[in-house]
Amino acid sequence: MDFGWLSLLPPLVAILLAIFTRRVIPSLVLAVFVGVAILQFPGDQSRSLAQRIVVDAPWSMVEEHLWYAITGGDSLNPFAAIASVVSLDFRGAGDSLSALATSDHLRVFYFTMLFGALVGVLHAGGAMRSLVRRLAGRVQSRRGGQMLIWLCGMLIFFDDYANTLMVGTTMRSTADRMGLSREKLAYLVDSTAAPVAGLALVSTWVATEISYMSEGLAALDTPQELTGFGLFLYSVPYRFYPIFALVLVVVVAWTGRDFGPMVAAESQAMSAAQGGSQTLQMRQHDAPAWTALLSIGAAIAAIVVVLIRTGGVDDPDVGLLNYWGQYIGNADPYNSLIWGGLVGLVVASVTTYCWGPGAVGPLVLGALGGVRQLLLAKVVLLLAWTLSRLTTAEFLNTQGYLGDSIHAANVAPAWIPSLVFVVAGAVAFATGTSWGTMGLLVPLSISVACASSGDPAILYATAGAVLSGAIFGDHCSPISDTTVLSSQASGCDHIAHVKTQVPYALLGAGVSVLLGSLPSGLGISPWWSLLGGAVVIFGVVCAIGKTPDASGLQDAA
Repeated sequence: MDFGWLSLLPPLVAILLAIFTRRVIPSLVLAVFVGVAILQFPGDQSRSLAQRIVVDAPWSMVEEHLWYAITGGDSLNPFAAIASVVSLDFRGAGDSLSALATSDHLRVFYFTMLFGALVGVLHAGGAMRSLVRRLAGRVQSRRGGQMLIWLCGMLIFFDDYANTLMVGTTMRSTADRMGLSREKLAYLVDSTAAPVAGLALVSTWVATEISYMSEGLAALDTPQELTGFGLFLYSVPYRFYPIFALVLVVVVAWTGRDFGPMVAAESQAMSAAQGGSQTLQMRQHDAPAWTALLSIGAAIAAIVVVLIRTGGVDDPDVGLLNYWGQYIGNADPYNSLIWGGLVGLVVASVTTYCWGPGAVGPLVLGALGGVRQLLLAKVVLLLAWTLSRLTTAEFLNTQGYLGDSIHAANVAPAWIPSLVFVVAGAVAFATGTSWGTMGLLVPLSISVACASSGDPAILYATAGAVLSGAIFGDHCSPISDTTVLSSQASGCDHIAHVKTQVPYALLGAGVSVLLGSLPSGLGISPWWSLLGGAVVIFGVVCAIGKTPDASGLQDAA
């Protein structure tokens, strides 16, 4: 059945309700129910429409769609496995449980939970605090202090929450000693955490991003040789906003220039600076810094080994970059990430126990706390999977309807990456979640890009644009979880953090569109865009930025 414009209702309900309520999970739940209810229209005509919607739709939503989203296949029924055990058919039960264990969707959960536990253990054992303090002891200037904060954020690339909490809390004393405002500390922390986690090949973001992209590619009518991991890799140079956000942090730190409300905040902090009177406080039984480096290094090494072991090349007669793109793209990213998280967790647990607190209890609580922080994100992911499946050609065919509409409207493909960036930024700003925004828009954006143009560069640029826009909106949103965490961890007033960060985010977004997504839509290489954007950012900061001065506090205010 052709559902026409009705196929747009589920994603529209999810997006609009999330914008107005600022609650992603209830919005996604209602959107999934709306989609399942629409599917009941051509259902069993012997039952009334009311019966189909009130009785059949909720049951179908749970049994067919939510369970499918968890397991990745409708044959994986837990009740069937239980029945097999009761009837002594252990082989049948084993097949069901084996299929459940190898589901790609569940493997995303496994990796994320393992990495969350790894982050929790490192935090509870004090290993990351030791590493940051050791680096902080070498700082003697404002420029050095800001560059150190940026460097620590780059080192803790594996999770934005861990980045925010660890760097913000451990660098307060360093910021105070250097005369840096808490607003500047919060900006440096916030503008490094999500961008580096979103770009890193090893982070709590990567499996989720790959999963969203895989869902979008799987929903296309035509077979795609490109894998979700391959699209993830090819989209990295098109993620202009997070890259420019990191460049902007370096430019601001190195030049010592600020603009907007940050000038007054920095001038006030300089006037109130207490010089070097503050010292870094060490906690008893903190694990040494090398344990954190060893744990992260072990996780990365395990991931690389499994990627190499499971990868392969279809066409060896290509350039070096394409060769490795094919090789890694054909690898098994889920198993590699699971092995990386497991190896890192084991190494972190052993080293922090032996050289840290010397007790199992704090490490177990830390691991459980790290897992708990990611539970809501996993619920969003589950619902996003379900909504994405409902929009496929097998059900509502939202992608097909959008593709036909785009062709009829004759929207120029060159505009699509920029439009997607703006829409993603607006949704993330209104909802306060970059993860929720990615779940809502990545699958649909992929289908729109493929329907509008056969040029793979448009697909790469669109995938990069939706992820970039999600982080941009998250940076500007006062209800964003990472924005709140950054202000809290840095000891900064939350509204002051938002007001001082927004001008920097707008500069990064403007350069991302004008010198990034628009030229990419016209076929210009993203590497030229990145180079030109970095130069423009440096020039703008030098042109409009001011050097904070405690004596000129009144003028700056």
